Amino acid sequence: MPVHLSLTQMKPWVRALDSMGSWLRRFRHYPSNEHISPKKLLFICLDDITEVIRLLPFLQLLGEHFPTGQYDFLVGDWSQPLVKNHPMVDSVIGFNAPWLMQHMISPELPSKQGFYNLVWEIRRKQYDTVVCARPDFRMNLLSAFTGAPIRIGHGASGGGFLLTHDLPWNPQKNSLNMHMDFASVFNIRPYYIAPKIVPCDDDVQTTKSMIKGLSSSHPIVVVYPGGSHVGENWSPQKYIELIAGLNQSDKQVLLLGGPGETDLLNTITEDYSGALLQIWNFPSYGEIAALATMINTYIGTVSSTSQIMTAAGAPSIILTRESDLPSSGFIGSRIETINPLSCCSHCRTLNPESTRSSCECMSHITVEQVLKICCRKK
Repeated sequence: MPVHLSLTQMKPWVRALDSMGSWLRRFRHYPSNEHISPKKLLFICLDDITEVIRLLPFLQLLGEHFPTGQYDFLVGDWSQPLVKNHPMVDSVIGFNAPWLMQHMISPELPSKQGFYNLVWEIRRKQYDTVVCARPDFRMNLLSAFTGAPIRIGHGASGGGFLLTHDLPWNPQKNSLNMHMDFASVFNIRPYYIAPKIVPCDDDVQTTKSMIKGLSSSHPIVVVYPGGSHVGENWSPQKYIELIAGLNQSDKQVLLLGGPGETDLLNTITEDYSGALLQIWNFPSYGEIAALATMINTYIGTVSSTSQIMTAAGAPSIILTRESDLPSSGFIGSRIETINPLSCCSHCRTLNPESTRSSCECMSHITVEQVLKICCRKK
């Protein structure tokens, strides 16, 4: 049985390799930024759907400056629907990395294709440029194995010596801005471009069939009660009160649930007896993107579903505690955030012992705050 080491287990080896690699790096010659013009570029983003979304503005920026280039993506299977229909994406390679899957709640299974088979498949494509979205030694190693002469990424978690361009990584900074920093490698002045998310026809048809039971004469409000970190979510009772308030204002509610929210959805639906409520459990990311174009309002916390909804243009209300704002990095122009009216005792005393699980700031967001904003949206 294969053994997949975590980054924590690999740290001593990574540090040793980094020291040796940094010394050897001094004897290597790398091309200057003025001469980099990608003809065949691969984006590697195997873990977070949020990073795939935040890469799209940079992809579109490159496409404007190098319109004849070929742009491919290597992503987890769950991310494929968000990029495979993009007008600037030529092809998408799906790979569910086993070392990531063991830490995820997902219906997807690790890819049967091994790491080395993946490497040979990529090498045959002969990329001249590779961009790694996240600081991960294993992804930087994969980048080096591709044989691409230009390898751009972050060496913060090790493997910086494997890259030709090792850019700084700041966990406190919005990663959208850090992805835009890649533009400096190509001697481009970065500027923001709204991402294009184009759902495929199958996802559009599936979504239409799921919501066909809802009336076209009532506004559709999608509520996603899960997906946030521990200590950053609402109680089921508040969601029940929210759904009741929306129904009273003649709005239909579509309640979404992911693989980890089955119990939460059961609790909400068992205790709510009103009408104008429909459940959709386990929609794919592609179906969520399609749904964003068919609804009137979306309500959720900081989550991947919220990132897709906002980027796809859904009028959105995001519930978030104050500390989430700097790094949440939502993309979109139709977003309103709701923050707690006051801090909880842990955050008020700035107790260094407190953790996210002990934070109760989200409980200070009231149902009335949400309903007030939702009533303003058509």
